[in-house]
Amino acid sequence: MKPWFEREAKVIKFPEPEKKVVQMPNVASYPDFMTGVSDLKARMGKGEISQASHDKLYTDLIHRFMRKESFETPWFLREDPQAVQALSKKVASLPGDVSPRILDKIQKALRLAQGGDASQYKKVARAILKVKDQDLQKYYEAVAKSMISNGLTTQEMSGIIREIRNNSCVDIKQLKQPFNTLDKIVKFYDSSTETQKYYKDLLMFQPGQRIGPGEILLATHSKTLIKGDKGDLTVMGMGGEPAGEIEVKGGKYAGRFTDDDLTPSAAYLTKVDQWAQKYAVDNPKYNSPFEYKQKSGTGYGPLAKWLAKNPDFVDEVLTDLKSILDSLFPRSTRIDNIIQSMKSGQAKGAGDFHALANIEEYFAVKKGGMGILFINAGASPPKTSYADNLEELLAGSTIKQFGAYPVSKNKTAPFPKITVIPKT
Repeated sequence: MKPWFEREAKVIKFPEPEKKVVQMPNVASYPDFMTGVSDLKARMGKGEISQASHDKLYTDLIHRFMRKESFETPWFLREDPQAVQALSKKVASLPGDVSPRILDKIQKALRLAQGGDASQYKKVARAILKVKDQDLQKYYEAVAKSMISNGLTTQEMSGIIREIRNNSCVDIKQLKQPFNTLDKIVKFYDSSTETQKYYKDLLMFQPGQRIGPGEILLATHSKTLIKGDKGDLTVMGMGGEPAGEIEVKGGKYAGRFTDDDLTPSAAYLTKVDQWAQKYAVDNPKYNSPFEYKQKSGTGYGPLAKWLAKNPDFVDEVLTDLKSILDSLFPRSTRIDNIIQSMKSGQAKGAGDFHALANIEEYFAVKKGGMGILFINAGASPPKTSYADNLEELLAGSTIKQFGAYPVSKNKTAPFPKITVIPKT
């Protein structure tokens, strides 16, 4: 008896595949290194795998049979010396068109395995330490490890170290352009994908507090830029004397203008507590306006919406808000602009003026007189924006802020993430 689906419907045969599916090679299946090399070469010749897939599998093959280097327990200490010698002979018979980068990795591993007097890391670190630069000598370990972990070739590492020694790795003129990209500022950025990863890793390297994105990269790769004690970079003049300072701000897309010199003051926090008590969620007089208990605090958007629905409280609320902002940014000239924007129901405008007030206060606390460098590390290549002072910055750029919270107990929420874009 036929099943119900054959009795009640016409069964359509599933179509046969037009092409045979090619299974990708499994690196773990190769019995030895040279067998894998030959098979990958043959598969690429037949068109079964692309050049990109070949290179990726080739690298995986190296990692399987040669192992990644460990600074603490090198793999060659656990290997049979005779096997290492046999492998060295096999490498000599590799095809002539093997990628130079792959050959460089193999050669490094073999030199290490054959009993070199120092590990690759120690050799690179020693070369870096020979460069007379106080920042590089302080952070040489991070630079050496980043070079090795990102797979830079010996030629690439030597080239970067040479440029640092000659003080030509960072182009200060390009760094001080109003808008630029990192590939125009540092040498060898576009040499390879590996050098790009190397620079991006160091760009985001922050070994401690008061050290922002980009500071260590620039300080270690330029003798002209010295890491300062207050989170800035000191620019050294021709005679070896300080010739100015650069404040570096940024991150994956924006940075905050706050540090130990600019934090919420005790007066500000007291007024925030008073605000929370007066405009409490359970206070029937104000109809629970601000949802103050949210993590970041009171933002301009919710506040503007509530004021639009409760016009009788506008003057009272904005008077209290102005008092809070005056204690947060006592030196700023933008507070009245914020209040006027809120009276007009322009929450975004208030947030933008809040960001300007934040920057003004920051420069005032730092006593001005410094250049400012924005770094957008999330772009590819990372973008930079530089100005010698606040006035120049505002003249050529538009400030963009992400989330300003004027009333908050959160340490960073009153200081929004800020970036700049060119004026059109």
